Amino acid sequence: MQRFPRGTRILVDGEADRLERRISEKVERNLLLTRLDSPAGDVAGELEPFHDWLHLRFREPLEHDARAGPSFGKAATAIGVATIGAGLASSALATTTGNGATELVAVLGIGVGVLTAINQIWRPSQRSVARYQAAYALRREGWDFLQDRGRYERLESSQRLGAFIDEVSRIHRGVESVDEAASPAQAGG
Repeated sequence: MQRFPRGTRILVDGEADRLERRISEKVERNLLLTRLDSPAGDVAGELEPFHDWLHLRFREPLEHDARAGPSFGKAATAIGVATIGAGLASSALATTTGNGATELVAVLGIGVGVLTAINQIWRPSQRSVARYQAAYALRREGWDFLQDRGRYERLESSQRLGAFIDEVSRIHRGVESVDEAASPAQAGG
């Protein structure tokens, strides 16, 4: 069973596994009901790609984003505190006179520049927000689909799975847009 960092309330232990299993069961039931005259082997062949999609595009990203949101947030905080600390230290040293102060101010100034560049290129704050939003949205979408709530209660049962797949893809695009904005091609490298 996957354990998440203390204080993270996006998922409870085992929630992603339960969602995956129950969504799979619901889709299997619905497919079997619509294909009562089809041999069981035909249905199994149709379900295999869905099970792969459900695991790789729903469950894995849900768990990953639930872990990554807090991690990127901690990294953003650490970079920010280190940048501020180096800036304050260089300011304080700049006002003193003595051996080595000029060199230390220069090193701290370079450190501030490097930390600022890392923050601008890596974008941990934006990645944290995107991961939190994606994890919450995926979790909500999974439960809404299972319960036939939200958008799903207004749809015909034959349209619900397609709407679910489309919405999961839309949620991923939000995270992907943040990742693409920080890619080396976008950063000029």
